[in-house]
Amino acid sequence: MFKLNRAGKAFSTVVAGATVIALFGTGTAVAGGLITSAKIKNNTVKSIDVKDNNLKGTDVADGSLGGADVADGSLGGADIADGSLSGADIADGSLSHQDVGAFFVTVKADGTVNASSGGITVTKTGTGEYRADFNRPVATCAVTATVGDSTSAVEVHGEADVTAQFLLTDNVHVYTRTAGSATLADQPFQLTAVC
Repeated sequence: MFKLNRAGKAFSTVVAGATVIALFGTGTAVAGGLITSAKIKNNTVKSIDVKDNNLKGTDVADGSLGGADVADGSLGGADIADGSLSGADIADGSLSHQDVGAFFVTVKADGTVNASSGGITVTKTGTGEYRADFNRPVATCAVTATVGDSTSAVEVHGEADVTAQFLLTDNVHVYTRTAGSATLADQPFQLTAVC
């Protein structure tokens, strides 16, 4: 009888020990399975609680991020896929011509601006002479002028030259003449700067 009791106690001890090991051995898995979003207090998880480089695009709802969520000046050309921007991207108001570095102005022969990418003014300084103020530095931009009237079906023959205004880096001078003539003459023109 004594031996039987002793064997029963030994068996009970082994079972109890196995139960403790099983509970502690799976403690992490059990805890991971028990913590859900409903059990986390709102606004308590912080950036430090999320492993670096662990969040992906699928973790962010489509359309939930806006310009305010991106630090000013933090995006560059490398962040935008080549060829992914178009005129439609500019027209919808999410981007501007300033963002893609292309500026334009179309001008009548009398110096009146027909249309522009914004912020550009033109002053007629003499016969066939105009000063275009881009209102931003354009000294390192490629600037091109061509004679023509974008608002009329009438064909215009002539030439246009562009020179930089060295004292004012946001200005250029445009000189126009009729085709084949060295004499300056008032002509409508189109001016483009790509920066």
